[in-house]
Amino acid sequence: MKLIIIILICFFFFNNSPYQDTNSKLEGKWKLTNEIECPDFIIFNPNNTYLIFNDCGSIDPKYPIVEKGVWRYENKNSSIIFSDREFISPNSIFSNNHGYDSTLWFYLKNITDEKMELCYINKENDFMYDHYVKVK
Repeated sequence: MKLIIIILICFFFFNNSPYQDTNSKLEGKWKLTNEIECPDFIIFNPNNTYLIFNDCGSIDPKYPIVEKGVWRYENKNSSIIFSDREFISPNSIFSNNHGYDSTLWFYLKNITDEKMELCYINKENDFMYDHYVKVK
């Protein structure tokens, strides 16, 4: 019940990102700013595939991909969904923080051409935010 209430709060009170241009704003490379030493990077490709990489969490430093899959944006609830998740590196920072389910939901609290804020619920059912900046 607590999980449902938190999701509804996120949806109703933090839903301020317009659908128009959201896909094009998402496309590109984003760097997590919450983590200074080993930040995750997410690449949203135009063909709706994504890559997550992190030099600290990968098996091969020359190929630092830790996860890949398919992404989509849903306007009705301002959510970004990662599906068909393939875990390249076991125990990566991203997967440890967000879990290993085959589908992962984020609520897009805010997005501009340069910044993005994602809401999610962690393993302890706490409401969390990830802050990203776009990498040119």
